[in-house]
Amino acid sequence: MMGRLVIYSLIAIVSVVVISWLRPSGDVVNNNVTVDIGSVMPNSTTTKPFSIKNKSTKAWHVKNIMTSCGCTDISVASQVIPPGSEVDGLLTVAAPSRPGRFGVMGKIFLAESSPIDLIVRANVVSPLQVLPSSLGIVDSLEASFNWVCEDQNDDVSVVSTPTWCDVVLRSDGTGRVQVNVAPDTGVDGNVILRTSSGFLCTLRVSVRRSAFLSVTPAIVHLGNVQIGTICRSQVRISVQDNCPTTGQWDVTSGHPQLTVSQRDENGTTILDVEFRPTSSGYISETLGLKNGPLTAKVPVLARVLPVPEE
Repeated sequence: MMGRLVIYSLIAIVSVVVISWLRPSGDVVNNNVTVDIGSVMPNSTTTKPFSIKNKSTKAWHVKNIMTSCGCTDISVASQVIPPGSEVDGLLTVAAPSRPGRFGVMGKIFLAESSPIDLIVRANVVSPLQVLPSSLGIVDSLEASFNWVCEDQNDDVSVVSTPTWCDVVLRSDGTGRVQVNVAPDTGVDGNVILRTSSGFLCTLRVSVRRSAFLSVTPAIVHLGNVQIGTICRSQVRISVQDNCPTTGQWDVTSGHPQLTVSQRDENGTTILDVEFRPTSSGYISETLGLKNGPLTAKVPVLARVLPVPEE
């Protein structure tokens, strides 16, 4: 029994010695430091001061400093930090070329305590900015925006637009989106601007309409028509006041016996549709309407009956 007690005592003494040897002799203090650099330009170098405070009861001795990225350098003004005192540090970060949020980790290793974690945060912003970044066009065919390029020597151009709009950039820092095809309900797309140094900026454009163009009826039903007879119908077109038109409508039809004439009646365009069938069968054609940026399609349906036998 005494032998076992001696063995257990020796194990406890060895464990205490090993733990004391593995653990730093000073106070273990969680002293993380976060440095937010804020917004920086791509490929720029930023220097930011920070400070470390020794909240323990023993002096700290800086053994080593490491970072997670070669783009960052960390230095401290003194390798010894007395208890209760504060030492200044300097952080230098080289920003990446791609815009967006990024972070770097640093560790300051101490002889007497656990390492101090240095957390560095920054937001890399493109030198080209568009305001607003999203443009909503409702019941209209154009809208304006502003653009700013930090580098005065950088040229800015439009490299991509949706097929349904044109974009003009002016030298005074303004721009205009001109919708060239009025959508039936709504469309969305991106306008991409580019600097001569290669930085891109996106302008989101959304177009919504409630009533650019009103066409009635939406479908022309001519019904049963006999060969040799003439069938007539009308289509009425109304346009919003702020929607530009160019006078006459361009009307296309794929059927040789389907003709359309147009006239104006108190600001409303009347299309007189005339059908002279020469063969029997079912007819399904489409009238294509276009006037400036406005387009519409009107189906024309009919059933042509043969001449009854006597």
